[in-house]
Amino acid sequence: MKIVIAPDSFKGSLTAQEAAAAMHRGVEAIFPDAECVSVPVADGGEGTAEVMLEAYGGEVKKCPVVDALGREREAEFTWIPSQKMVVLDTAEAAGIMYIGMLERNIMESNTEGVGMLLKAALDLKPETIVVGLGGSATNDGGWGMMHNLGAKLFDESGKELDPKVSVLPSAVKLDLSGLDPRLKTVKIIAANDVRNPLTGPSGASASFGPQKGAKPLQLGKLDRCLKNWGRLLEETTGKKLVDEEGAGAAGGMGAAFLALGAENRRGFEVVAEATHLNEAMEGADLVLTGEGQLDRQTQRGKTPWGVAQLGRSKDIPVIAFTAKLGIGHEILLQDGFTAIVPIMHQTMSGDKTAMEKAPMLLEDAVTLALQLMTVGANPAISDVLLKSFED
Repeated sequence: MKIVIAPDSFKGSLTAQEAAAAMHRGVEAIFPDAECVSVPVADGGEGTAEVMLEAYGGEVKKCPVVDALGREREAEFTWIPSQKMVVLDTAEAAGIMYIGMLERNIMESNTEGVGMLLKAALDLKPETIVVGLGGSATNDGGWGMMHNLGAKLFDESGKELDPKVSVLPSAVKLDLSGLDPRLKTVKIIAANDVRNPLTGPSGASASFGPQKGAKPLQLGKLDRCLKNWGRLLEETTGKKLVDEEGAGAAGGMGAAFLALGAENRRGFEVVAEATHLNEAMEGADLVLTGEGQLDRQTQRGKTPWGVAQLGRSKDIPVIAFTAKLGIGHEILLQDGFTAIVPIMHQTMSGDKTAMEKAPMLLEDAVTLALQLMTVGANPAISDVLLKSFED
């Protein structure tokens, strides 16, 4: 029997590598002789740089940046000399995981730190920069990032505007002449973990604003900010950006990268190519995947869905494991997963307890799921169960 293990990270508790290791232990408990192939993956969200490092080899580089609220921190990114490639997660600078629940302030958060991260990457003179877009605490459309890279915004009176989302409605002119010239010498790949447009009912503000702390009455204002920003980006660059899939990724940062000439790609596809996931699945009997939450957004470019579709194309059953089932998860069993298994099978005293026990919970869930499979595959047991139902 060949089992492929291809999870994403379980946000806040397990990296993709740690999740794969826990799932591997769960498999060994039931099928110790199985050929078990672990392929940790990502979709452009946080953890993408780490997965790509494991796939290609390379070095972890560090540089000073600021977080979404302007506080200094040290960020990491991946340098792959053999490919002359940098892989960076925008979440390393603008990530929501660095902003406490009570600190979240979407109107004051920006992406300047991402610009600092890009400058550090450009210092290495790469040929390619893969940018993982996901997990941000921001909704500024990448304005802060572009400001840090040399862009300028002006209002009607000619006053230069600060890198804040609140100034975007009053902006009438965008000047990109001061952008770091090194951006023209490198290929940028925008690896998106979602396919949302910049604005509208399924845009960045409406879809992701609430989880970043936006209040209901702020959502309309935020969308208007991004509409004017998108208009300026399109007029200045001559590119159609606002309605492109992925433009709304990372609080609209996707649109800014498209304005910089980035190639727009599904993050899962970029990582799947690097990790040779398609080849790893050849001859597999079962595929296990998962991440922290499964919901209706999972179908819009998330890792488990990509794994499920790849498995279905090869007629391989795919079981997904998750810590939380969100709204709309039921549709994921339609042309998607063979089964979905929650790992939270006991009452926890709090999120911290659950996070600490995540490796054990995931391992146990895999063991239980495979144990049930062996029951179903045993004719003698199946006959007993069938007879009990008949009685």
